[in-house]
Amino acid sequence: MRSLGLGNPKNVKPLPEEAAVELGAEMLGEGIVFSVAVGTIVFEYWRQSRKEEQKEDVQTEGIRSLNERVSELEILLEQQDARLREMNRIVVALPSSSPKK
Repeated sequence: MRSLGLGNPKNVKPLPEEAAVELGAEMLGEGIVFSVAVGTIVFEYWRQSRKEEQKEDVQTEGIRSLNERVSELEILLEQQDARLREMNRIVVALPSSSPKK
């Protein structure tokens, strides 16, 4: 009370027992509701973050799979390129057959 500039309390009336019990029950009820609300919020946050992690894991796996496929296709392309060069070499080495008249 001093920090608010109100001074020291001089006269505090005693609270009747019935009012004190009612006030205590109300505070306990509010505390329980608040605790449940906080628990629900924390649980939802945890659940959403876990869901995001799973989604990221799926995307990462998809990217990894695509990278592997690209690597496989690069190897296949190099093999086909080597075959084409070999075929061109063979075709160039063939004797040219000119038609006789």
